[in-house]
Amino acid sequence: MIDPTRKIIFVHPEKSGGTSVERAFGAKIIKSNDLDGLKEIKEGITDKPWLYWAEQVATKSTLINSYVPADEIDEWKTIGIVRNPLSRMLSRHRYFLMRDQPLYRAAAASNMINEYGIWVNLLKEDIMFKANGSFGDQNQQWFKFGGGPEQLDATLHLETIESDWKHMIKSLDLKGLPKEFPVKNANPVDAPHILHYITDIATRVRIALLFEKDLRLFNYGIGIVSKQEQDAILNYSRNKINMQSDEVEEMRKAYPTKADIDSGRVTTIVGEPGEVTKAAISTYRQMEQNMKLNNLLPSRKKSCGGCGGGKVR
Repeated sequence: MIDPTRKIIFVHPEKSGGTSVERAFGAKIIKSNDLDGLKEIKEGITDKPWLYWAEQVATKSTLINSYVPADEIDEWKTIGIVRNPLSRMLSRHRYFLMRDQPLYRAAAASNMINEYGIWVNLLKEDIMFKANGSFGDQNQQWFKFGGGPEQLDATLHLETIESDWKHMIKSLDLKGLPKEFPVKNANPVDAPHILHYITDIATRVRIALLFEKDLRLFNYGIGIVSKQEQDAILNYSRNKINMQSDEVEEMRKAYPTKADIDSGRVTTIVGEPGEVTKAAISTYRQMEQNMKLNNLLPSRKKSCGGCGGGKVR
């Protein structure tokens, strides 16, 4: 997003809650067939925040090189939003799975997709073989910014968006924005957690290594685990892949125990996997229903309790 009046660049890694920030700025979305909007951008005659749909999730360097005059670069500020990389990865998994209509139809018809919209076996294969773009450097948050928080003038964490929004307005002296972040429930607490699905030690270590930069640079942990689970993860890291002591400590930050958090030994932003909740299922079901109404998805088959295990619509 470009805000020419406030001279703000907003960098939006997809599935991080960035659309809520763009709405809070009152940004106008300009699509490729909006000729008047494209003319305004080209001639630099708009004074309202805007974003070009095709570049909504562009990198910081692309936005600066494309839209900021070279002699004004020092006057512009850059803000970005981040989200726990594993929550973001699950969101990307659901989003792109639903967009692949033939694949979704086949998986849904075979009951391979769970109540949260997650195809667990596919998710595990993607992690182990790095088969999905979600796991490549180019789709991680640090890559969008060109590094960590030092590349930004303000960093918004989705998990603490309300307080971060207030701090951003104050520290950058931004005028004309709502004092309170206007989008409620931007960070749903009733969401599926990666540790619900990834239980084996090798794969847990694998995801920590895949997202090492996002976890370390933006102070995230993957999830709170038991002492027994943590010992198994740290021992695997030392003995199976020969991690050094500082690397093992980073793994502890990714998988802290509650005692680590309570004592202050680990200060990462991390959640504790909760129970499966009706709210999370309801949210996914509504998204699925909206796509069905647009004839994008098939009706889901259900088991018939009284017909010998057969399937009925």
